[in-house]
Amino acid sequence: MHCRFGVIWILCDALMAVFCTAIVFVVRPSFAACRPICFGEILLAPMNSMPPAQQRYIHYGGSYAGPAPKEFLNFDASPTLRLERMPLFGRLVYKNPTRFPLNVMYGDITKGPLVNPGTAKGVYCSHVLEHLSYRDCLLALKHSFSMLAPGGIFRFVFPDLNQIARDYVTGRLDANEFMKESGLGVVSRSKGVKGFVMSFFGNSAHFWLWDEDSNRAELVKAGFEGIRRACFGDSPDPMFSLVESKGRWEGHLGMECYRP
Repeated sequence: MHCRFGVIWILCDALMAVFCTAIVFVVRPSFAACRPICFGEILLAPMNSMPPAQQRYIHYGGSYAGPAPKEFLNFDASPTLRLERMPLFGRLVYKNPTRFPLNVMYGDITKGPLVNPGTAKGVYCSHVLEHLSYRDCLLALKHSFSMLAPGGIFRFVFPDLNQIARDYVTGRLDANEFMKESGLGVVSRSKGVKGFVMSFFGNSAHFWLWDEDSNRAELVKAGFEGIRRACFGDSPDPMFSLVESKGRWEGHLGMECYRP
């Protein structure tokens, strides 16, 4: 009897994994980088009430862990967000302790600009670029540049490879701590159906780390100017204070630049 229930439970898990996977591919937009996906819920930043051109502020990624201020257009590429916003089924999705804020729209910066080119006054992302592959990160920089109006600011923060390496070489971090701090190590991995689902819907792995010099070089290639190392709260545009979180800047590498 116990064996029979065990088999039924495994089959149910497998069917749910296939169902969730199918949903992601079915609702995935192939015609644009982003779209609002708030079915049956009030979207706090509807498309017909967006800020005027060249007054928009864009925040992509990190909307779950960090603030998603109403003054920004907030985007995230998480498959979990897409599932949460599905009619009926979305209410059953509880992968994270809390759900994404309602004013977060689906948008993948690697697929293209999230708004019309040249219409953003500021673009911000926090701990996003390290979760992208090298080539996807270059696309993110390119599309961030494209969204900005002339004079618009791009501001972001991510782990500092140089600092992490120094901490390891000087003994401040042992080998295990280095692997955890860099996000390159895997402490444990779920197997079977659960492991497949977690790996498919998770975006926690780091794929490419940067130091100031390597990132600066790519920003120059993307067309940015005024490139500098930034600190929490030091932007000349006070709007960024609404989206920045001190805890996500401490001990990490912040950068700021603008589109000429």
